[in-house]
Amino acid sequence: MNIDELKKLLQSPENEHIKYKEAKTLYDVKKLMKYCVAFANEGGGQLVFGVNEQRKMIGTQVFKDTGAIKSKILEKLRIQVDIVELQEDNKRVFVLNI
Repeated sequence: MNIDELKKLLQSPENEHIKYKEAKTLYDVKKLMKYCVAFANEGGGQLVFGVNEQRKMIGTQVFKDTGAIKSKILEKLRIQVDIVELQEDNKRVFVLNI
């Protein structure tokens, strides 16, 4: 995924396969795990951090160590995820593909 693909994705409303989270500085790992299970049960999806309710990029500081969170999800849930970090105008967006 690149920044243009993210902008196209942001045109889509939330549904059972995509959720947007503002999560400026913190996000509960237990909630993250629940989303991973829910998306896996629905056949996959994307959890996008650093996006507000209007689907505008605001940036996030959560899960800076993407390798660690990816490993934690695999260890706890046995679910393989892909992580993409994108930046535009000094705003980091974190996309978790489940």
